[in-house]
Amino acid sequence: MIPLFEHRLDMLRRIYAVYDQVLAPYALACHRGCDACCTANVTLTTLEAWGIVVGLGDDAEQVLARLGSPPDPRRFRPRVGINTVAALVLNGEDPPEEGADPEAGACPLLRDHCCPIYPLRPFACRCMISTRPCDTVGYASIDDFLVTVNTVFQQTIEDLDIGGATGNLSDLLPLFFSPGFKETYAGGGLPPSPLDLAPNRRMPALMVPPEHRARMGPVIERLQKAIRG
Repeated sequence: MIPLFEHRLDMLRRIYAVYDQVLAPYALACHRGCDACCTANVTLTTLEAWGIVVGLGDDAEQVLARLGSPPDPRRFRPRVGINTVAALVLNGEDPPEEGADPEAGACPLLRDHCCPIYPLRPFACRCMISTRPCDTVGYASIDDFLVTVNTVFQQTIEDLDIGGATGNLSDLLPLFFSPGFKETYAGGGLPPSPLDLAPNRRMPALMVPPEHRARMGPVIERLQKAIRG
C-alpha cells in the first residue's frame, strides 16, 4: 500500500479507538442483532471505503457482491460533507436541506440481522447509538453532548481524507474495483464520476456549542493526540 494512505488508515483506526473510549462510560442499548439503524442510507468517506476493502482482503469482492447492482435509487446521496456545512454556517449561509428516505430499506450488506464488516464499519455506523432500544421505542435516544462528539469526529475524519469524497456506501465501495480508481485516488485526486460525490474539505472550525466546550476539551485533546500518533 502507498505509505501516505497506510499512515492515514492508521490514523483513522486510532480515531475509531478514541471514539470507543469516549463511549465506554455510557450504557448503550446497542447489541448484536439490533439493526434498526442499519439502512441503505449509510455514508462514508473514500478513506473509510478503502479501509474496508483493505481490511476484507481476499474476501472483499465476495462481500461487496452483496451490494447489488444497481443500488436502491432511494438511498441517501449527500451533496455536501460536514465541513462544507460548517463553512456555510460560519459564513451565515444556510446549508442545503438533505434528508434520508426511511423507505430506502436495510443495508444491503446485512445478513441475518448482523453486519459482515462490523469491525471495519465506517463512522456513520459507529455513531448510530442509543441508550434505549430503538426497535422498542421507535427512535434512538442520545444526549446532546454525544451529538456534539459525533459531529467533531465526523469533521475530523473528513479532514483526514482531503482529496477524497463522501458518498453512499453502495456507491463508494464498488468504485475501488473500477479501472484506475485506486490509482487516481492514491495520487491525491478522484477520477470523473457520474455519482456526484460530495468533495471532502478541511474543517474551517470545530462545531462545538458553548455549553459543551469544557467537556469537549479533553475529548479533542485525546483526538489530536491520536492523530499525531
